[in-house]
Amino acid sequence: MANNMKADASDKLSDEELVERLKIGDESSASAIFRRYRSRVYRIARSFFDEEKSLDVVQEVFVHLLSGIKGFRAGAKFSTWLHRITINCCYDFLRRKRSRKEESVEEEILESKRDDCETPDRVVERRELETAFKSALNALSPKLRIVFTLRFFEQLSYTEMAKVLKCSLGTVMSRLFYARQRLLDALADYI
Repeated sequence: MANNMKADASDKLSDEELVERLKIGDESSASAIFRRYRSRVYRIARSFFDEEKSLDVVQEVFVHLLSGIKGFRAGAKFSTWLHRITINCCYDFLRRKRSRKEESVEEEILESKRDDCETPDRVVERRELETAFKSALNALSPKLRIVFTLRFFEQLSYTEMAKVLKCSLGTVMSRLFYARQRLLDALADYI
């Protein structure tokens, strides 16, 4: 009961307060940060990998976070720093597996809620579109895929994406334009 009350109290703190507490070794702050950000980290990883590898990335991200927390600059935005760690971990995994073909994104990432009234034809059409979209997304270069993921799955602003990716706003906009264009071209038969 006492642990739950401590966790509830930690969950109400700001990111900055959690980071400061984490720097002095407060374990409940680490748990609160994990609960707050694990789904975001997982969604980014899922845009690159299957479920199992994505879970490995999540674990690696939080290990990096905990080992590097003392180097986090006060005044910087924590979520931007964490997104950067996540992207770096994804790129590291890609580099390690460069000899293997990139793994496809599985059904869960874009699985729409199925309406009980859907006709069998509509179910087939939806599944074909989902499969085509996943293939098109996987065919994008990692730089284009991460920009698309951060914008549409994580809903980051252009400015936030530029900070996370450590590039100019123009570069973010250009990459997003090319990602959209390639996806539209690949899905022309479906939309």
